[in-house]
Amino acid sequence: MIRIYDKERTICDTLRYANKLDREVFNIAIQRFVKDKEKKILKLMEYAKILRVTKKVTHYLGVWL
Repeated sequence: MIRIYDKERTICDTLRYANKLDREVFNIAIQRFVKDKEKKILKLMEYAKILRVTKKVTHYLGVWL
């Protein structure tokens, strides 16, 4: 079974498992999210709090958000 989530949850999962992902895939995911005009920052931060990646979100995305 494969679960499909929205892009905000996917970014949190990407940050959560960054050490298990290829660095290029990680960078592309972050860059595409930053460029996306339909991103929902509040939703991203809600997921970040639940998944305990708030510090990573602010570290990697704080500059662009």
